[in-house]
Amino acid sequence: MTPTLYLSDGASMPINPQNGKRFTFKELYSVLECSMIEIVYLLDGTMLLIDEEGRFKKSPVINDQATEVALTALAKEGRTLMGGTIVGHAVHCSEEHLR
Repeated sequence: MTPTLYLSDGASMPINPQNGKRFTFKELYSVLECSMIEIVYLLDGTMLLIDEEGRFKKSPVINDQATEVALTALAKEGRTLMGGTIVGHAVHCSEEHLR
């Protein structure tokens, strides 16, 4: 899978780790514009990397595309998304992109 960046303004684009193999947390902090990353494991073996503190920011912006990705994957197993929505930017990737 090609990692995808879902921006909170509705745009999305493929992204790749700077080293071509695995993201560093330093580069993810920059991409996600955050200082704490939460990993949302999805049932298809992929994950969403999001701002763990996004909900607590002054003007949180719901990321509709990332929310849909999460809800679709989790619904297949009858699970829900804590908080109901993804807030801020999100990176959708496979576990191999972090190892």
